[in-house]
Amino acid sequence: MKLNTTFAKVLALGATLALTGGGAMAKEITYVTYITPTHPIMKYAYYPYVERIKEQTDGEITIEVYTGGSLGGSKELLPNVRAGVVDSATLVPIYTSADLPTLSAIGGLMAAVSDPRAGLAAANEVAMLRCPECLEQADKNNFISLALGGGGPYALMCTKPVVTLEDLKGVKIRATSSVGNVFAQLGGTPVAVGAGETYEALQRGQVDCVAGPTSWMESFNLKEMVKYVTDLKFGVAFSTIISDMNTSVWKGLTEQQRQVFIDNSAKLVADQTYGYMHDDQTVLEAGLADGIELLKPSDDLLAALKTLQQGEFTRVTEMEMERGTPGVEAAIEAYRVAYDKWLGIVEEIGEGNPEAYEKALQDEIFSKL
Repeated sequence: MKLNTTFAKVLALGATLALTGGGAMAKEITYVTYITPTHPIMKYAYYPYVERIKEQTDGEITIEVYTGGSLGGSKELLPNVRAGVVDSATLVPIYTSADLPTLSAIGGLMAAVSDPRAGLAAANEVAMLRCPECLEQADKNNFISLALGGGGPYALMCTKPVVTLEDLKGVKIRATSSVGNVFAQLGGTPVAVGAGETYEALQRGQVDCVAGPTSWMESFNLKEMVKYVTDLKFGVAFSTIISDMNTSVWKGLTEQQRQVFIDNSAKLVADQTYGYMHDDQTVLEAGLADGIELLKPSDDLLAALKTLQQGEFTRVTEMEMERGTPGVEAAIEAYRVAYDKWLGIVEEIGEGNPEAYEKALQDEIFSKL
């Protein structure tokens, strides 16, 4: 398979070592994440990915997974990968924007996105093929990126009812990046809390609501605290790096072993996307059966959200250009174009059909690396 030129420079860093190092040796790779074993990314996507890597390398590569933040929270994992303390981890660019500014800026468009399949596919396409600054910044931080993940459309999961614009005023909302900015413009008070700390934030009253996919009620046990869900379907997180590797570790793999990781990226992305969509629905239904109340947002709240959403590409571009984020104008325009393209692709695929989505990811992105 031919590699995209910029990406190929990173992937080929250890080619000479791999080709001259003799016979293949067994290698255990450590993967650390702040999310729980029952999280959709893990149970539907990453654990099956681990098994495929082992099988397709004839047992030469195994991945030891550490979940729940046992070896680092969401903000500590990039420094740990960079230093080689761990081999691989779930990385969240918006929490490490000083190190990964361009991908963080792209991720800051989450309020502009409503379709998780199109949003996530566009993010992978831009990060892997259309954003040289993203690749260069990863290289400077001593890792290579193999797949981006994300979640479903955001709802408001609250300890008190929020239906109208008036209800939203003064409400403390766990919301990050552009989603937090939108809620602030609507009168809410965004609070920056890592996804893994949302339960404690609700428990302590640090926040009244959590903006996120409804599957979080299971993944982070929010169902014990949440009493109301406002069905906004607004905002999608799509820039979390769910497969990556410390550069030195990558250098130690053979060319064939590296290719196995690349060849499994499309399925990893598709599995986590459809897994999230499945759990968003089933977890919400279970919560409703247990007494959580589903609220329909008022027309004035939905209209205000739509107005702000339409201006997000321009707002984020201007903000990041003022900050001096490298290559951001071209990167955000590339994302806008890719998102529009993928909206058409997923419309053609239809509501289901994860196999067709995986094939599109492979054809449009990962076969071109």
